[in-house]
Amino acid sequence: MKVLRLGIVFQLLFVLLLTVGNFVRIFIIDHYSVYPIAFFELFLGIGSLSCGVYGLIKTEKPILSLWLICFGLLICVFFIVVYLLPEGDIPQRLRGFIPNKLRRGTLPSLNGYRSRESAGNSIPASLLACSITRMTEWLYVSSS
Repeated sequence: MKVLRLGIVFQLLFVLLLTVGNFVRIFIIDHYSVYPIAFFELFLGIGSLSCGVYGLIKTEKPILSLWLICFGLLICVFFIVVYLLPEGDIPQRLRGFIPNKLRRGTLPSLNGYRSRESAGNSIPASLLACSITRMTEWLYVSSS
């Protein structure tokens, strides 16, 4: 039961750090870095998760153990979403993205000939590909 109480203390500390102690988080992030806060929150999540797994193995109050496991997983997902995904950044242009293939004409139906779909139309597929590429570039530039 002592281990489960430790897991609950980890979770309460995490919630209090995000709500009441948010000014402390902001102070540390502004003056030092985001990493001490991020690793401390990850430590709280992994600690809560491991306390829940230990309680589930020992079968001392399985409902409380499952609560600790679920909330510990949520804290770890919070770490990933808030700290890791922004660090990864969004790439400027994806190399395997279709408009790049349209521009180079590497798709089999867009090599300057009319495709089967546009055989009855008077617009060649290469012109259509060029307009789609320009439209996606315009959307990309306007959203940046």
